Order: sequence, then structure tokens, then C-alpha cells
Amino acid sequence: MLAAMKAFKDIDRPTRPHLKIREYDLELDDISITKSVYINSCTHVQLPIHSKTWAPEHIGTTKYVMARTRVSSHLSIFLLLVSLCAHSAASDDGSGSGSGSADADAGRHARAAATVAELLLVHNAARQVVGVPPLTWSAQIAAYAKAYARSRRGDCAPRRSPLFYFGENVFVGRGRHWNATAMVASWVAEGRWYDYGSSSCAAPSGSSCLRYTQVVWRNTTQLGCARIVCDSGDTFLVCDYFPPGNYGKGRPY
Repeated sequence: MLAAMKAFKDIDRPTRPHLKIREYDLELDDISITKSVYINSCTHVQLPIHSKTWAPEHIGTTKYVMARTRVSSHLSIFLLLVSLCAHSAASDDGSGSGSGSADADAGRHARAAATVAELLLVHNAARQVVGVPPLTWSAQIAAYAKAYARSRRGDCAPRRSPLFYFGENVFVGRGRHWNATAMVASWVAEGRWYDYGSSSCAAPSGSSCLRYTQVVWRNTTQLGCARIVCDSGDTFLVCDYFPPGNYGKGRPY
């Protein structure tokens, strides 16, 4: 807990957004993708949401008008691109021969940096659709996410971490071949159930819109994530957000 509190204390407060791709701290075993089954979980303060379509009309103090069919079209195109990415990405089994530990370390760092960039890209694409500013990467938040992900290696349980300073989304997918785009897309896909006008969610039983609303929450500025392969061979991803979303009764954007 002391380490978690220190991580929170060291977080840069959102002043002027800046991207620090080189300051990553991401647990990474594999970044390739094959289609598989997934389970999602996010437990946070509940929004009072219960109903039908996803269609933003205005955002904060900036007027933002968009026909529901247009928003639905944007989301459909986004999810189609994600699906194509998931089906077309090649599997990397790590069997290539390295030329020493230095090359292996460089390869791991390169893959981690690429995954950080991909996580930001998918989050910020969803945020751009509803007109909210992009997120930046926080190495401090990622360090906390990494410690928590490692604590779940034994059971791979999609449970919330104990530190409530952050908003949090958790993904568990069967098998090790998941890339960042496919994992985050499972959260973004919940947007099809969210209705902006009534701030309600028409998700089927056992599902919600809370992972989506955290991804696009207007006041959230920083992101840190960690990905591991559990002892079971399944994939665990946790993303933490600051400031946290899904609080109070306000709309996400």
C-alpha cells in the first residue's frame, strides 16, 4: 500500500498534456493476436444508467451536435477496423534466434513501447469520436498497474485493485495471443448500449457500459496499463485512469 500511495503522490497533475512514450513500464509477454473468447470486468462507482442508444449531443461547454446515425456509423467503422486488425495480425511465437541478451532486451523494450503507443491510440480514437481530449501515458500509474497485474498471475481473476484513487478497467482473455487493440475494443464496444440523452445503458444482463464510459470520461487525462500472461496461459490486462471516471451522476462527456 505504501508503494501504491507513493505512485499516486508521484503522478503528474494534468497541466499541459505531454506524451512520454519512452517512460513506459509495461509487463509484456506477447503482443500478437488470434481470435478468442474474452471476459471483461470493471467494478467502480456505478453510474445511474439503464437504456438505449449511444448518441452524443453536446460535450462540456463546447457545442457538439451529431446525428445518432452518424455516431453509430463512427462506432461501427471503428469496431470493424478493430475486427480486421484482430483477424489479420500475425502470431509472434518468439522463436526467432536472438544475437544475445542486449538484442533480446532491445526487442522487449521495442515491443513494450509499441504496445504503449497502441493502447493510447485505441483509447484516444474512441475519445476523439465523442470530442474529448486525448489521454497521455503515465509511467507512475503503469508501475502501479504492473504490480497489481503480477498479483493476479496465479488466479487471473478479473477483480478491481484495492487503490480507489484511479479508475480501472480489467480484461481477461482466453489464451496468450491478444493485442492491445482487441482488448481495449471490448471496452469501447459497450458504447453501442450507452444513450447520451438519458445517460443510460441498455446493456444485457451481466454486462454494463462502465468500461466504455471510463475510456471516454471527459476529466480523465492520464493512463497506465499492464499486461501479463497468467499461470493458466490466459491474458490479463489492467488499465488505470487518473483522474478516475464513473463518479457522481454526471455524463461521461
